[in-house]
Amino acid sequence: MFRLLCRFLVITASSLLLSGSVYWENVYLTSTDFRFPVVRIAAETEKHPVVLIFGGIHGDEPGAYLAAEKLAEARLTKGTLILLPRVNFYSIMKNVRGFFGDMNRKFEDENFSSLSDPDRRIVSILKNLMGEADVFINLHDAWGFHARSPGTFGQSLIIDGAKALFPKNGQPIDIEALGGEAVRRANKELPRAQRFALWNHRTDEKQEDLRLEEMKSSASYFAYKSFQIPSFGLEVSKNISSDQTKVKHHLLVLRELFRALGVQFESFPDSKVLPPELRGIELSGPKGRFFLPPGSALNLSSPGPYSVTRIWGNRRFGWSVKLAGKDGENLLDKPFLLREGENLTLFVGHDFDQIGKGTLRVAPPPSLSVTLDGRPMEIPLGMVLSLRPGETISFDTEESTLWEKIDLKGFQPPDRINRSDDRGHPVSADKMQRRFALDTEGRYFPLYGKKGQKTTFFALLEILEEDLSPASFR
Repeated sequence: MFRLLCRFLVITASSLLLSGSVYWENVYLTSTDFRFPVVRIAAETEKHPVVLIFGGIHGDEPGAYLAAEKLAEARLTKGTLILLPRVNFYSIMKNVRGFFGDMNRKFEDENFSSLSDPDRRIVSILKNLMGEADVFINLHDAWGFHARSPGTFGQSLIIDGAKALFPKNGQPIDIEALGGEAVRRANKELPRAQRFALWNHRTDEKQEDLRLEEMKSSASYFAYKSFQIPSFGLEVSKNISSDQTKVKHHLLVLRELFRALGVQFESFPDSKVLPPELRGIELSGPKGRFFLPPGSALNLSSPGPYSVTRIWGNRRFGWSVKLAGKDGENLLDKPFLLREGENLTLFVGHDFDQIGKGTLRVAPPPSLSVTLDGRPMEIPLGMVLSLRPGETISFDTEESTLWEKIDLKGFQPPDRINRSDDRGHPVSADKMQRRFALDTEGRYFPLYGKKGQKTTFFALLEILEEDLSPASFR
């Protein structure tokens, strides 16, 4: 029954074939405060082993979820990664370990005190994903340095037992030896004070330390016990102050684990973590799709139900939106009502920080005259206008009382002199410089009307691609 429900809670966001590697992204529990993405990256031919990686099952462990996010940049030549960059996004938004209790202690059914526990739905999905995996790795940040202080969890690679089966062929594998070798290789690149240690919890045994006894309810032990696959908990020290250094340590140990497991990469991500930058918001409403730049006000011609369908920025994951006066911690994909005479302020967050905002109101919007493939038309403020392969668009050359120039980002006029005024020049998809797009695929380009230094009009040009059959996973 739950698996049937999950089908209605998943949106397939994208599938891409990138340099021999297939990228596929789904969103689970969409239209709820608990939405989270699942990314699959697979080699084009040799898709095993399949490694499942959780980041952010605890909401106050940024090194873990940022490292999982960075892995989404990888390209594989052998194997598959199933990445969950923000497992417990609600707790990440609150910057707490677990807003509804410790999610990593809820993998035994009897530990759910209530059927209404929001974590229950997430944990059920996580268990189903484990059934697809040959290996499971749960990323964490924890206090201390285990090699120097054995009672602490930081800088340790944790296993629940010495043996497992891999990769679903009934052949035993010595995960204690495999993990130990990965740690030894990683430690060669670390200062002595920050080196990792392998820690076998022997979770099946009775533990005098209650912290270890409660691991029987953890995700890694559930995967190890229920699916008999190699399972690891990778803990980077919270005593390391730099999130970027934490990410570097996570990726260092992961690289060596992947090497030992036989996962091969065309390119492995670096550890650089950019500060989040908001570039724009997309909304859907009664009269189409609209673009709202950060800090701007968008006049919409009609009241009615709207929803925020996308947030553009320099980071792929971790975005949320709230509305002043509306309930909900994350209103992405959730319909809300905009009424006559009402001004609504949208607050955009990234992880636990608010980084931008915009305003919506019902008011007559200004419009821009354009010619799309020979057809004159008016596009209102903020409209998302689609350009198909082979089509051209040009902007009205007449002067306006609202703007003096029309600037389409990513378009260079043929006279090679960029005056930031693109009126009168036909634009086609092949003339757009993809590196200036809002998105990494190079499809969305903002258009601004300016009077002096002031932006007085904005819209968005979407470049449509040729139809492609979605890549499949087998």
